[in-house]
Amino acid sequence: MPVVGLVTRVFCVPLFFAGLLAVAVALIETGAPTWVLPILLVVALTVSALAERLAPYEPVWNQSHGDIGVAGQADYPRSYFDQLIEPFRRPTSLTPPDRGLRTAPED
Repeated sequence: MPVVGLVTRVFCVPLFFAGLLAVAVALIETGAPTWVLPILLVVALTVSALAERLAPYEPVWNQSHGDIGVAGQADYPRSYFDQLIEPFRRPTSLTPPDRGLRTAPED
């Protein structure tokens, strides 16, 4: 299994991003129906979960700690709420003001 783990660690991320994103772009460019994209998302999640099983980033993280369900109940609703309100947050002071399109003065 160490060889499988090494191969997974080395090739999974490049193939994951390059391969699955290329497939998604190719599907859309060739006029495939948009309902195939959720299927591709499921494939991506499955590949990611399988890679984590074969070559875990930190093996102890994949073991049960007796808190099944607790982390999800606390973190996921907050995460979804944060994503929902993100478009309505005020820009920070680091964001430059929108002054429209600037063009060079005509002579």
